[in-house]
Amino acid sequence: MTYQNEIQTLTHLATNFREALDHVTNGFITGAFSKFPKECGADACDLLQYYLLNVHYIKSDYRVGKVQISSRAPEIAHCYLVVNGVILDLTADQFHKEWFPKVIVCESAQYPLTPYFKYVRSKSGQDLIPLNPYLQSIYDQVVKYLERK
Repeated sequence: MTYQNEIQTLTHLATNFREALDHVTNGFITGAFSKFPKECGADACDLLQYYLLNVHYIKSDYRVGKVQISSRAPEIAHCYLVVNGVILDLTADQFHKEWFPKVIVCESAQYPLTPYFKYVRSKSGQDLIPLNPYLQSIYDQVVKYLERK
């Protein structure tokens, strides 16, 4: 079981990061973030993972899998991070805004998307890998926004 203060800290970081992404991508008309949060889960995870490690020295693991919300819906790739058994999901609301909040931070056993995953694969994120120029430009704007907060 994760300590409550760790979940509170991760919730604070993830919520502020999502707020910054919402602010930065509002009106963004080119590239992957033009539809944020839809179709941006991988990039949002890359940005949050980079931020957590670069600024807060928090290591995380990256998870990706196929999600199918209903039998009529297509399978969609979806990504999230895991920090010491705590899931951080910045884009679950793309599936159904009434079912899932903008930011989900919870212990793995309470993750509401678990029943919808067809499979999940892990990708370690323990090293600081440089962002591509597109993501670096978004990251720089997000960090600037967070510093003003």
